[in-house]
Parts: sequence; structure tokens; C-alpha cells
Amino acid sequence: MKVLIILGGQVFSGAEITTLRFAAALPDSWEIEILAHSATCERVAKFGLPAHPWDNESANGDTLLRASHFINEPCHSAQPARKRLDELIHKFRPNAVLACMFPVAMLSLPILQKRNVPLFVHHQLMYKDMPEHPITEPVRRVANYAKCIIAASLAVNEPLKRAKILNTEVITAGLPTNYGQEKNISNNKTIRILSIATWGPQKGLKTLLEADRMLRTENLDYVLTIAGPLNTYSQEYETSMRKLAHPDVSFIGNQPDPRPCYQNADILIIPSSDPDPYPTVTLEGMAHALAVIATDCGGLSEQVINGETGLLVPPNNSLKMAGAIRQLSSDVLETLAMGTAGKKRTLKIANIKHQAAQLGQLMCASGC
Repeated sequence: MKVLIILGGQVFSGAEITTLRFAAALPDSWEIEILAHSATCERVAKFGLPAHPWDNESANGDTLLRASHFINEPCHSAQPARKRLDELIHKFRPNAVLACMFPVAMLSLPILQKRNVPLFVHHQLMYKDMPEHPITEPVRRVANYAKCIIAASLAVNEPLKRAKILNTEVITAGLPTNYGQEKNISNNKTIRILSIATWGPQKGLKTLLEADRMLRTENLDYVLTIAGPLNTYSQEYETSMRKLAHPDVSFIGNQPDPRPCYQNADILIIPSSDPDPYPTVTLEGMAHALAVIATDCGGLSEQVINGETGLLVPPNNSLKMAGAIRQLSSDVLETLAMGTAGKKRTLKIANIKHQAAQLGQLMCASGC
């Protein structure tokens, strides 16, 4: 079996990581090739997979692969990228293509139709306004051709069902075997809180920082570390977040390998203000035995068992967020128990070999 996997833009997000983890866990006998933005090819290679770059000048993933560019066809700016894809398909002759998210599939569709190559779409975005959203019709065009839409969670799949797109299968993200490392135990009783993301307004950092400021007068024994880039959205956003943050909040920037961050934390906070599809950071944190505080929306509601592996709070509610931080930072035993339960849960729901086998079975059953 030959599979070509197509990734999108310059930012190496959780979506790309999840797709590549699937690819790396497919049978050793399968031939896998990756088409990715030149800015991410080096990171793709760390998964042990061969990566081919989009053309650096004419196929800039940061502008090409946004869904808005494909709502109104024809997308003339996509032609150089499609030419590159056509060349690679002609050379590699894959049995199937797996596109990481719908914008990439939209870009690829004319070439795949011309070459009659079966398409699978790894859908990891929350198009929560479907079927009213203008993206619905382009998504339908892709779905009508695709063998299967692989939805990252039940929350991701629900809008597709509302739009009567039914050739879907839910396969959640997984982690490599033994991903979670032993946690570094602190010598004091200070609770170490971590929040990590590619930050933007939809990620809810404002809510977390407001909650943290509320708690600073209570002399709770915790430290808060914010990991991940702040300037991906805009410089103005980064400036406003740093201004809002209490002086004791630690910003440590982008972390290509986040595992040391998890090892040196006790609680992971995911404060998303918009529904998050199925964030991999939740699984990664739980695999390191971190208790999780997350907003009760999207795939987060599927990942975290409230009161058992962590606490769920309403989105955009700094008061409730502060209450959850207060509860866990004041009770070390409860935090440890939730972390232990979360680690057990990841072993049950995040086995990448099992999920990759599901993907492989889908492709084989589709006659690829």
C-alpha cells in the first residue's frame, strides 16, 4: 500500500502532529510519503517519514491553505501548489491520499479527481456553524469525492452530520507507546501549573490570566507557566496578553518538545474559549499524570472526566476558572489522584497503534 499524506501551512500544529503519528504507526510494509510546507519538513523528518516540500515561493502554505481561499472557486493562486501535487502523484503513484484537514483536501481535489486517486480527509477543525457556514458547500464537494472523512472527535463529527455529510468515521488522536515520562517530583509543596498552546484569541488565555490575577491576593502556593508562541496571531495580541498577566507568570515561548514541560508540572490548564476539536495537549498532559482543568466544550468534554481526571469549567468564565485552580492548588492529594486517573485513561483511549489500525482497515476496506 502506498499512501501520500498532505499537510498544510507553515505552523506545525496539533493537527499535523496527530496525522503524522497516525502515519508513523501504519504497517511497516506500507510506503508513506509526505507533502508538507518547506518550513515544517524538518519536523516531519523527526517522525522517520520522507517529506517533500511545497514550492517555497508560489505555494506558501500560510496563505494558500486557509479555508477562506476555497469558498469561491476557482482559486487561481492554488495552481502552482496543485502542479507540485500532480508531479508527486505521477512519480509516487499512491493507492490513496490522506489530506490533513479540509482546506488541504480542497486544494488537492482537482488533481485527485483527474488522477482518480482515492481521498481520505483527516478532519480536525470545528465548523460548528454548519450547514449555514459558507464553507459547507466546498466541504460537501470534497466529501462527495472522498472515500471517508475521518473526524477527530464526536464534537467534530456533529456539524458534518447536521450538514448531512455521512461518509464519516470518528477516530480520535493517539499517543506513541510510552509517551508519558516520569514526572519530576517537586521538593516543596508548590503546585506547578502549565498551560500550553499555539496562542490566539480562541484559546482562552485572557480568561486564564484574569483568573490568575483574582487568585494572587489569596496567597495560594502555586506557580503558573505559559508555554507556546504568543505572536502567531498578531503582535498586538501578544502585547495585550503580557500586559494582562501578573508579573509572576512565566512565559517560556515555543517548545518543540513539550515533554520536559509536562514532567515539571502538576496541573495542565486548557482554557479554550471556542470549542477545541480534540487537543493533543490534553492527552499528552494526562499521559504525564497531570490533573487537567479545561473548558467544557468541543472535544475537551470527551477527553476529561469531570471530577475524576480533572475539572471542567464553562468557557470564558474567569470566576469558575479561578475556582477550579483554587480547588486543585489547595488539595495536593486530589490533584495527584486526578493525575493518576488521567494517566490510566490515556492508556485506554489514546493507543496510537489501535487508532492507526482503524485507519488502515478503512483504507483497505475501501478497495485502495
